[in-house]
Formats: sequence, structure tokens, C-alpha cells
Amino acid sequence: MKIKPLTPREYWQKYRDGTHIKGVLERAGTTYSYWKHIVNKRKRPGVALTQRLVEESGGELSVEGLRPDIAAMTKPASRRRQEAATA
Repeated sequence: MKIKPLTPREYWQKYRDGTHIKGVLERAGTTYSYWKHIVNKRKRPGVALTQRLVEESGGELSVEGLRPDIAAMTKPASRRRQEAATA
């Protein structure tokens, strides 16, 4: 069963009371302060940090949720054309 990825805000709300999120952030190579900027959409994580956050969260976070601009670039061309035609 595939887990529906959480938005950064949903992930923060789910884990803000424990040490889980701080461990994920540390392993991903970022800080809680920077994470709050991401959650509040004041900053965007770079490509490498985005990938590490997705990996360290066990897939609970997604590239689409963290950086939709990157996700759009990584979709196959046929899928981008299909989505553009239905928009």
C-alpha cells in the first residue's frame, strides 16, 4: 500500500512534538530553523536537500510537496503533454 505523501506543513504538524523530525532533519543535513522556513514557504530546499528529505522521511515527504517545480521537470515528456492538454 502506497503512503500518500504529506506536505511539509502536514509532516511538521505530525512530528513537531517529538525528536523524530529533528532526527530526519539532522540525517538530511539541515536544521530545524531552516525546516521552519521551508514549512512557511519562505525558502525552498535545493535539489540535493529535497532528495535527502524524501529519503530520510521514508517517503512521507515527496519531491512534489517540497519542490513542485523540480517534480514537473522530472516527469516524462508524454506525461507533461497529457497534463497540459487536460489543464
